Amino acid sequence: MDSSTIDDQPFSRLADNWWDPNGELKTLHVINPTRLRYVNDACHLANKHVLDIGCGGGIFSEAMANINAYVTAIDISEELIKAAREHAATNRIDVEYLTTTVESYSQHADKKFDVITCLELLEHVSNPESVIQAMADLLRPSGDVFLSTINRGIGAYIKSILIAEHLTGLIPKNTHSYNQFIKPSELTGILRKNGFKVMDITGLKYIPFLNHVSLTDDLSVNYLIHAKLQG
Repeated sequence: MDSSTIDDQPFSRLADNWWDPNGELKTLHVINPTRLRYVNDACHLANKHVLDIGCGGGIFSEAMANINAYVTAIDISEELIKAAREHAATNRIDVEYLTTTVESYSQHADKKFDVITCLELLEHVSNPESVIQAMADLLRPSGDVFLSTINRGIGAYIKSILIAEHLTGLIPKNTHSYNQFIKPSELTGILRKNGFKVMDITGLKYIPFLNHVSLTDDLSVNYLIHAKLQG
């Protein structure tokens, strides 16, 4: 079993509602333009070959394809990949969707990528370093990787679990496990160990009910990392 394998059932059950902008995954829809802007400002996605790891139903994958990136997107959930393929076909958006883990994919992939994105996945896997190692195998020298995840600290526990899951229902209950949150220092250490140079770390601030999303220097809850594979 790949070390990045997770229990996909909490996410698979949301497949039919993944693209509902007012549904249980509303937060993903709201933060998506800000995430896309962060990535595109750093590496200009047009005409780049991109791998989106843990793509879910394809919200970020389609957004990149819509600005002319060549996107391959993978997820372990057959239900989510089916939903992603159906939505892309209905909207005539060209994304290659595959049901696999990144470790398995790295063993047989016949191409390297210019850019790899892995958003809101690392806090759900048992061994984040296994994912990072597979990314290094799949990325071209000097290629860009973008990660987003959640810091492990009291602020993140209060906002991401107590408030978001239990008090407001902004995201489904039991989406997160506090022990799998990752401190920026831990993640940058893993990246450097596997041949990456960290270019930027930026916080992502989301104010519910106002639907306001912004980039910030505050890394206490959600944050994004941009790194390059050293050639």
